[in-house]
Amino acid sequence: MSVQAYVAEAVRRGIASGELLPGQRLVESQLGDELGASRGMVRAALMRLVHEGLLEQIPNAGVRVRVIEPDEAAQIAEVCLTLQILCAGKAARLIGEADLAQLRNLGDRLRRAAEVVDLPGFEQTASDVDDLVVRVSAQRVATDVVGRLRVRIACLRRRVLLREGGLAAAALRYEALLDAITCGDAERAEAAMAAMAAAYPAGTDGG
Repeated sequence: MSVQAYVAEAVRRGIASGELLPGQRLVESQLGDELGASRGMVRAALMRLVHEGLLEQIPNAGVRVRVIEPDEAAQIAEVCLTLQILCAGKAARLIGEADLAQLRNLGDRLRRAAEVVDLPGFEQTASDVDDLVVRVSAQRVATDVVGRLRVRIACLRRRVLLREGGLAAAALRYEALLDAITCGDAERAEAAMAAMAAAYPAGTDGG
């Protein structure tokens, strides 16, 4: 991985985890010190993320994490989950024993995180499940597109989880998805992923 790619990935992770918040200004020199990269490499990485829609340029003030309005966030979620529905069905048909074992392990981790209301742990494990499902589906184009879109709606996903009962409800949706994939039931896997899409109605406050 090049230095530029490393910096870009570090910023993506920061946005996805909530460490970097919508509207937060990013300082090239500070990022360079933290990541051991030159200002030129940091600048190039940030411009790359501007083109991806994660950051925005501010005249005479550098760049900041892009604030995504609720309607746009809902549209991104709709597109992202439509692709994930496709991937869920394919994953149910294609998954092998090694990935099944990993999926069961992730399911156990999700349940534990939900039981103790561990939001960061739940978010990370849910992201790992999403990654595994897309990878197993062998949809290489979707892997790239879904990964980028998920980062853009990370704040929306988090707010859905923070609703009253949101974490428990999400855990049940994931349980249905994992059970369907484990059973090799593509139709049920697609339906379970579609149920997740229903949690992101148009106009949700996505920050």
